[in-house]
Amino acid sequence: MGRPVGVESYTNADIQALLKCVKELLPKQPQDWDKVGALYREVHARPSDRAERYATSLKKKFRGILLNKTAGALDAEVKEARTIQVLIDSKDESSEAVAGHGFRILRRQNSESAVTNSHAVSDESPHSRRDDEAIEVESERPDLDKWHRNRRSMVRRGGRIVGSEGYSRADIQALLKCVREILPKQPQDWEVALELYRETHARPTGRAERDASSLKKKFRGMTMTKNAGTLGGELEEARAIQMSIDNKDENSETVAAHEFRIRRRQNSETFVRGNSMDGEASEDEAKCRAATPAAEHSMIQPVLRVMQPLDRLETQVPITPAPSMATTLASELPVTNSTGNAATSEGARKRRKAQRYPAHDNSEAQAIALSKDMTSAEGFLRWQLASEIAERRRLQRQVEDLHDRIDDLRDDHHAEMESLRGSLLDKVEVLRERNLSLAMENSHLHAELLTLRAAQGPPSK
Repeated sequence: MGRPVGVESYTNADIQALLKCVKELLPKQPQDWDKVGALYREVHARPSDRAERYATSLKKKFRGILLNKTAGALDAEVKEARTIQVLIDSKDESSEAVAGHGFRILRRQNSESAVTNSHAVSDESPHSRRDDEAIEVESERPDLDKWHRNRRSMVRRGGRIVGSEGYSRADIQALLKCVREILPKQPQDWEVALELYRETHARPTGRAERDASSLKKKFRGMTMTKNAGTLGGELEEARAIQMSIDNKDENSETVAAHEFRIRRRQNSETFVRGNSMDGEASEDEAKCRAATPAAEHSMIQPVLRVMQPLDRLETQVPITPAPSMATTLASELPVTNSTGNAATSEGARKRRKAQRYPAHDNSEAQAIALSKDMTSAEGFLRWQLASEIAERRRLQRQVEDLHDRIDDLRDDHHAEMESLRGSLLDKVEVLRERNLSLAMENSHLHAELLTLRAAQGPPSK
């Protein structure tokens, strides 16, 4: 497409002034190139009566010199431009602040020198009238560049909020100390760690009082960082703390299971002792039946059948009932041996004693066994509850990890959309400049056409 007709080209003096301004400011952002344009106009364009160019034109000219595409650029100027580009690439925040301060000082000096040199000799060109007209047309153009720059600056980009504090080395060490002391897993644990961080580090040192989400994301980021850099020891410590947090619930589950096994072993021993006592009672009953004659045994048998459900009831509910009539009758019946003589065996006495006082020995043992059984069941339920709590915490941790991943994906998507929007705005700006150039070229061609028609005169008939 080329340059529109009547627009000034860059002379060697313009290129030298451009390189001087770029070297002074080392621009990287669009607003830095705006400063370069302002400095170029005040230092060179207005005192020398040259075209007051836009920042986009200066930027394209500097890029063209770097690529050695400019016809009037010398080898020394190309080398100087490449040296300046190396300085721009290696510029940091401190140099940016110094450059801004130098720009303000140089701008003040140039404003004073512009007043004294207002009658300097200007470069004459055959298209000076057209250049003045082009400058007037560009000066009447609405400041759309400023509107687009303000619009892009208003858009919220991803990452940390502008003006917020980053984590220093002391902040990271204080964070690790608080997390090591609390070992947080639940949101309320992170709130406790946040309060401890604020009391021990943030308020005494005047640092930012962060929130629990910020501390959690910073700690998770340290555990997942692969490149150690200058924080190798802190990253290893963060991973060790995370292992301690992961083993926190496992240790509680192990202790609960161990207590449950101990209680179950104790209850099994109690059941064995109770069964041995029941075995001794059954042996005594068998001896008593062997020593009882058949006639008397037939009389006692119905009484025993009546006593069996009572014994089962006493086993289930350890309450001592009053002796019934059947029990009294069974206890007062004479017991004789095979020769017909009345004889009282040791087993019969034990049986009568057990029938008169049924809750004296067995009920107490059964109550102890029932108490042990309830204790064992309580331990098992506690172990089961601890297992369910651990499973729930594991699922909750997975949900939190998924939420963190969703937040990261959302931030990445937001940053990508912002970059695409910025590139589209740049393309729109380039297209608008091309449209303006075409409009200016069209106006110049129309003016030349009218001039040619006027020079030719009216058409001959």
